[in-house]
Amino acid sequence: MLPKTLQETDLWGETASQRLAAARRLTESQLESIQECLCEGCPVPPWPYGNATTINPLLLTLGPSPGNSPAKCDDAGPLDLPTAGQPHPHVRCYQDTGGYWDKIRYLARTLLTPPGGSAEDAYALFGNLNLDPRRSGSASGVEVDPVFARWVLKTIKDKLRPSILVCLGLKTKLRDDPSMRETRGAFEDTFELKLGKPDEKHAFDGSSRPRTQRSRPRYFFEEWNVAEGQLNKIVFWPNHPRWPPVSTFKDWKTACEEFKNRNGKLVDRIGAA
Repeated sequence: MLPKTLQETDLWGETASQRLAAARRLTESQLESIQECLCEGCPVPPWPYGNATTINPLLLTLGPSPGNSPAKCDDAGPLDLPTAGQPHPHVRCYQDTGGYWDKIRYLARTLLTPPGGSAEDAYALFGNLNLDPRRSGSASGVEVDPVFARWVLKTIKDKLRPSILVCLGLKTKLRDDPSMRETRGAFEDTFELKLGKPDEKHAFDGSSRPRTQRSRPRYFFEEWNVAEGQLNKIVFWPNHPRWPPVSTFKDWKTACEEFKNRNGKLVDRIGAA
């Protein structure tokens, strides 16, 4: 547990300025206390591969696994502990061969850059976690350990406390994979929602194909308005960044803009400086 003096700070406030300022005021010993709290109960100590985040992200992306297109010198070892007031090193500069990190950095910049702020500010408010810390080339091949997944989900809700949680490549996995039944239940229990019943469902209509060549929409943003603590919005993205309809960078950028335009009030509040 965190000391009460840390629990009552603006570290998990509603705006970018609150979270950034509070994180940058932390002493080294205070940061160590928070990191120790975040690592409590981690099934893959001290901190799992593929989980790169600050201590208080406003935006968090969640995927099935770190994928299987690592940078050349990546040894799949434990990552640096969560940072405070500055980007996690993995977020700032990691370059996988599949382009995943370039896309989620664009999402972070689109939603989190404060007025007059920088990409560094946006990355300092961002994190990326996975339900499994092992590399896998496809979501269907990921074998999620329910114990690890439950720890990740509880850490998101109770400790990292993002305002927006974006789930990437999990919709079909959670719905159709029999081995995910326990993890699906943990997701629903943790966030108090039903995965088959989003509050809002919006077709992704920004494909780069000419509109005359498009069939009826097959891909959607599924969104839940949570209002649970600091968490306001959970969204299942139309698909994982490496798959249609967001496999091209052009379509990925369009998806980011569509989400921002639809959730403008929430995003504007987050970006307030």
